[in-house]
Amino acid sequence: MSSGSESSPSESSYFSRKNGAENISLTRLSNLASPRLLTPTSQLAETAVGVREAAKCIGRALVKLERPQTVMLVAKALDAKIIKFTRQLACHLIDTPRTSCGLQGLTVYIDSKFRTHPAFNFDRLLATHPHYAEQLKFWTPELCATQTDHIDFIITLGGDGTVIYTSWLFQHAQVPPVVPFDLGSLGFLTNFNITNIRDVLQRVIGCRGAGVRVNLRMRLSCTVWRSDFKSKNKEVLEGRTAEKKRREDLCSIKSDEGEADGRSILAGRASSQQPDPGATLNRLPAYSSDNLISTTPAPRVNDEHATSDIGDLLDEISLQLVSKADPEELDPGPETPKRIRSMQSLGAARPSADNPKPVPTETFQILNDLVVDRGPSAYMSQLELFVDDRHLTTVQADGLVLSTPTGSTAYSLSAGGSLVHPEVPSVLVTPICPHTLSFRPMLLPDSTDIRIQVPRDSRTSAWASFDGRHRIELKKGDYVTVTMSRWPMPTVCEVDQGTDWSESLRRCLHWNERTRQKPFVGEQDKRLEKVGDSLRQPDTELKSDVSDAAYRCEDMYEQDEERQDDDSGLRM
Repeated sequence: MSSGSESSPSESSYFSRKNGAENISLTRLSNLASPRLLTPTSQLAETAVGVREAAKCIGRALVKLERPQTVMLVAKALDAKIIKFTRQLACHLIDTPRTSCGLQGLTVYIDSKFRTHPAFNFDRLLATHPHYAEQLKFWTPELCATQTDHIDFIITLGGDGTVIYTSWLFQHAQVPPVVPFDLGSLGFLTNFNITNIRDVLQRVIGCRGAGVRVNLRMRLSCTVWRSDFKSKNKEVLEGRTAEKKRREDLCSIKSDEGEADGRSILAGRASSQQPDPGATLNRLPAYSSDNLISTTPAPRVNDEHATSDIGDLLDEISLQLVSKADPEELDPGPETPKRIRSMQSLGAARPSADNPKPVPTETFQILNDLVVDRGPSAYMSQLELFVDDRHLTTVQADGLVLSTPTGSTAYSLSAGGSLVHPEVPSVLVTPICPHTLSFRPMLLPDSTDIRIQVPRDSRTSAWASFDGRHRIELKKGDYVTVTMSRWPMPTVCEVDQGTDWSESLRRCLHWNERTRQKPFVGEQDKRLEKVGDSLRQPDTELKSDVSDAAYRCEDMYEQDEERQDDDSGLRM
């Protein structure tokens, strides 16, 4: 290729495929001759294409457990039949050698609750199989939190709740690969049939086949921030009358020191410097009688009826009426209008002695969703939603659901949210019964930092639940930050991510199942011909039946006549 010709797209590709396997091979763009392809925008575009291709390769990669030694069994602790089956499965995994790999049985970790359960009967199991004492162990939540490297993979026996509980056990560590078997009600996450457990285990740990595909299910990291803010509504109500009188007395006073202590100003008014009324009037803009400002309260920041002209007018006048303003409401600077700053810093009060800085208290890694609702209160919840430290909207609803693609088929779906493919890296924001007609669910990229805060002027507190397990109260000023977790949850696929997901929708929700619409021509004509033939057949049979009945009637009539003739002959 000459230096003046443009390179083909295949030469600038980031990936090459060999023998059916997708191998990532990053190439440099320096060998491209066209200067247009060397621009920063082109390089960013090529990088974005490479990231998408890399994500596709990760989703299609085959994973094979290399010589696993330990397995963790998570089952429903309330179902005695499942506990008994767990006992049988544990014995099978311990006693069955993997001859193809030249390995012995696995070391099995069982829930510590099963040790004393009568359906498991651990003491009798050790009495009949003494060697189980070394290979049958018990796991606890503390072991999952501190010694995750002791577990190679996990088998779940239950429904979706069992899979979510497994994710909950590994809060600050990477979850081992999970093989979920369906023993629950719906089974969005449990895509393996329990009747095929032997074949599935041979694929996963039996060193047979090329491996399995793993779905790296995204998790969210939720941090709770607490604030010791105490409301001063009572003090405001008690001092409203005194404050109004103080403002009337200080309306013509310019001294900043006097505004800090009104009583000292009133005591020393004789020695204080009096402002010139003429100078005060000169500082005011010249308005006609049609534009006089009334004494009614100014429009609120979020009042839709407040036009931009009135807002600009109030901003201009407020700069010249500093002496009448409350010290706590002074404009901090002329660069940004007060209304804009109020909207940008909504809910983020500055730390002070009465309002300490919020501190993080606890963090949770969730697989399904975060739900912030009104709790037991009869009032609707009022929440402030921030995205990347920018105020997005004020939520006035029963609550708000932030879900992962995995959780899009849970509470979010019931609240009207969309179905999201598990490979779409996003956070689904779904309101619960919003008091507006325009608040629709939305998808946010997984790279955003989300904050849900209870405003300080809210009527009630809010309640937050994480994967439906840990439920806490969020008081006024508290908030929860949500980011993408660095520890996803890998679940083994039966086929692949897309096939398993679509099959779960059809199996669990009967998604878009409907009788197929008939064509205008085609098989319908053949069906009509068959129906017509069937309709003609009964007519022929009916005619034959009628004729036979007529013949039978004639025979009966002739027999009656002959019988009457015989009777008359006997009488003679």
